[in-house]
Amino acid sequence: MHAILEDRRRNLWLSTNQGMVKFNTSTLTYQTFKHTNELKITEFSDGAFFRDEVTGSLLFGGVNGFITIHENEYAQKEYLPSIAFNRLSIFGKEHNIYDFLTEKKGKHVLELDYSQNFFSVTFTAIDYLHGNDYTYFYKLDELNDNWIENGSSNNAAFTNISPGQYTLSVKYRNNLTGHEGETEQLSIKIIPPWYLTRIAYSIYSLLCMGLILLIFLFSRNGTP
Repeated sequence: MHAILEDRRRNLWLSTNQGMVKFNTSTLTYQTFKHTNELKITEFSDGAFFRDEVTGSLLFGGVNGFITIHENEYAQKEYLPSIAFNRLSIFGKEHNIYDFLTEKKGKHVLELDYSQNFFSVTFTAIDYLHGNDYTYFYKLDELNDNWIENGSSNNAAFTNISPGQYTLSVKYRNNLTGHEGETEQLSIKIIPPWYLTRIAYSIYSLLCMGLILLIFLFSRNGTP
């Protein structure tokens, strides 16, 4: 960190080697402004800062110029794009996710064989305004009630998932505005092996019933 100034709304502005940081002391949230957010300064300097008490403007200097922060200049638009599930990896090998998606009752379902239960899914909030400056969260609802904070990584990996029906829930927090987007969900079905299917269990039940009947007849008559 090179400098820190407080604006009239008691927000703290910090110049760093990674751009500007705005810290909201009321909500304890922060926003980052980098070169990808059209910030012109690439490197700030120590001691190069000034607050104009008349206008409330904040000035921060760097190796290639300075920036001026005016009140309301950095007000962010409410823009919360939806999340798209766009990549699939099985045992570390990339696959076209659409080859594994089926539509059932108007919803997309990712269907995988029981032998494909080591996989990862990639999801992206497409945002051309804020430069994809997001923190992602995900959870597999049937296995975990708590959200997993995934940082800037938009990849969720799963290992040795048992056959069954699951729901992958994903959301993000926009680091520029502090707002969270809507939760998006993807249904996942791990298909069991044939010997664990309903048909197989029905056959097992019939065989057991037949065996019990034979034992009963043998014990009653001495012969089947």
